[in-house]
Amino acid sequence: MAGFVAWLRLPPEKVEVEGEIRGVTNTTVWTFEEAPEGTMVTAVLDAQLKGLLRLLGPLARWQGQTGLRQWMQAFAQYVEAKT
Repeated sequence: MAGFVAWLRLPPEKVEVEGEIRGVTNTTVWTFEEAPEGTMVTAVLDAQLKGLLRLLGPLARWQGQTGLRQWMQAFAQYVEAKT
């Protein structure tokens, strides 16, 4: 079972998302800052591995970082295409 919870401050300068999927509990903190080019979006992922996944910690960390980086790049391309 997967679940997610988000907290927002208005205006949304920071968004915290907590989630859980099989074997992993995570919190992602998204921050939004004004920049000359528009808005800088930063994401920090904190994942807690459970069970056998703990043995794969370095590999899981690499996969999480790679997945988040790819998602952020795709999101940036989407936003740039819309403007």
